[in-house]
Amino acid sequence: MVPVHDDKPTAVYLPHHAVVREDKTTTKVRVVFDASMKGANGVSLNDDLMVGPPLQPPLRHLIMAWRMHPISLSADIVKMYRQIKISPMHTDFQRVVWRDDPAAEIKEYKLVRVTFGTASAPYLAVKCLQQVAVDEGQNYPEIVNTIKREFYVDDLMTGCQTVEEGFHIFEKLTELLSKGQFQLQKWVSSCDKLNKRIQACSGTNIPPEEKKDIKLDSVMKILGISWDLENDELNIQYNLILNKLQLPRDG
Repeated sequence: MVPVHDDKPTAVYLPHHAVVREDKTTTKVRVVFDASMKGANGVSLNDDLMVGPPLQPPLRHLIMAWRMHPISLSADIVKMYRQIKISPMHTDFQRVVWRDDPAAEIKEYKLVRVTFGTASAPYLAVKCLQQVAVDEGQNYPEIVNTIKREFYVDDLMTGCQTVEEGFHIFEKLTELLSKGQFQLQKWVSSCDKLNKRIQACSGTNIPPEEKKDIKLDSVMKILGISWDLENDELNIQYNLILNKLQLPRDG
């Protein structure tokens, strides 16, 4: 975010508010930008943005493929959108007003990174992620397909046959994505030995205060599904709504 020093008639100002999630171990407060808010002309920023084609497998395919591995392995990218800069010619379409103190003067800023809430953000983020595989993947041929086929936006859902293979994925994927300034966190698997080996490694990128999120006997959320690590089971919660059934009386 940088200050605005000029006035442009084509600028767009994004409404924003905070969403607090106490159940999150990492980002408990997230800023949400409403790029679908329509302006005086009845058009929003999202109305004019191109969303791009899908670049990753459908979620149901990804989950089913993930469950085929003897050892399931997952992680996610730290603040994925915020690692990607947008063109300077487009930053005026991401303006905000802000002040650090309620008594301070309101100032104008523009966001210089891909912003959550804009229609094009998922495509841009995934395209940049996959471009790292294109640009740097020649030295990591066995990891390229993992990036292209086993991510759902910023969530990695992969797996392996053995602990050694899983640790190899951890090391090489961490190394490859770091070349694009993408940092992986919250590594966890269904294998106790692999979990301990990854967590013991100095390159896990899991700060000490966040390691409470990795518990071998815990149930964690992955793409909205509860994953029981101890039993390696997926649990889906739902509300069953039963309509009253009226039966006619005999006679």
